[in-house]
Amino acid sequence: MLLQTVPFAIAHISKPEVETLSTIFGGFAFGWIAYRTKSFVWPFLIHWFIATFIIIVAAAVGIAASLYHLLNHAVFKGLLFLGAGGVVMATGTRSLEDMGGLLKRMP
Repeated sequence: MLLQTVPFAIAHISKPEVETLSTIFGGFAFGWIAYRTKSFVWPFLIHWFIATFIIIVAAAVGIAASLYHLLNHAVFKGLLFLGAGGVVMATGTRSLEDMGGLLKRMP
């Protein structure tokens, strides 16, 4: 089982500590599976499935975050333009030079 654990841990040595330490457990588990099944195919497939699953979850989270950012940007951009329109309506002009004294006109 160490035959599987050591190379697996070495392959993950430059990654974050939690991931590196978890490879000891993963390598031991994969070594045990390889020992029980007498094949390295199952540990390889399990590792491939876990990696693919994590990539898919990360992509889904990234897509959700980008959609949230898009919605947030659209809402606040609309609110900014509504605020600018309110200032234009209250002052009766679009000229910035004529908008002096906004504090008095718009409480």
